[in-house]
Amino acid sequence: SNAIEDFKNMIKSTTKSLVLIIIPIGVIIIIFAEPIISLVFGKDYVPATNALRILAAAVLIVRCTFWINPALLSMGRPGLRTIMGVISTFIYLVLMFLLVPGYSYMGAAFAFLGYSIVRSSLAFKFFHDALKKIE
Repeated sequence: SNAIEDFKNMIKSTTKSLVLIIIPIGVIIIIFAEPIISLVFGKDYVPATNALRILAAAVLIVRCTFWINPALLSMGRPGLRTIMGVISTFIYLVLMFLLVPGYSYMGAAFAFLGYSIVRSSLAFKFFHDALKKIE
């Protein structure tokens, strides 16, 4: 139907706009992580530079799929958001328990990266499946 095509086009357009804004900001943070840490928190926190890089990559991943939440709501599929949240949060907690004791803040950063990958993967799958059902 025409409304479904309009919806798909709006999603594509929104995604492109979001990516054009988010990726440059994320890349800047990743490249300039050390001066950012030094300026904002002081030289004592420079060892956390790689953690900031990992967190920036994780935020890039999760923000690029941000639009899926409102899309699922508009498609009348709020339950998928709940399932996605429960699964990804469970994975995040497991990763935190496994990684933080041995790797401290780097473990927490990697746990968040894992969460972001799982959440975004689920978001794409759920959105794709929901879209097939309305076509």
